[in-house]
Amino acid sequence: MSTVAEIESAAKQLATVDRQRLLLAIAQSLRVPEESLPPPRVFSADQSHDWIAGDDEAMKKLRRETRTQLNATKLARKSAPPRVL
Repeated sequence: MSTVAEIESAAKQLATVDRQRLLLAIAQSLRVPEESLPPPRVFSADQSHDWIAGDDEAMKKLRRETRTQLNATKLARKSAPPRVL
């Protein structure tokens, strides 16, 4: 077997337990060794607070803009002539 299609076809013929074992083996082969990962980043409480505050402001802005767009759409529908079916 040299193509993905051939491997997929062969895997479909395996019992469920064997497919699960194959999936775990493939997943294991894709793992990145821990020593190649960068160290975890450490953030101060102030940085976290600032990010949360920024996210809160962005959410408020999004909600305001969405309400404005919805209101404009409702107004346009009210002022539009009735549709004839």
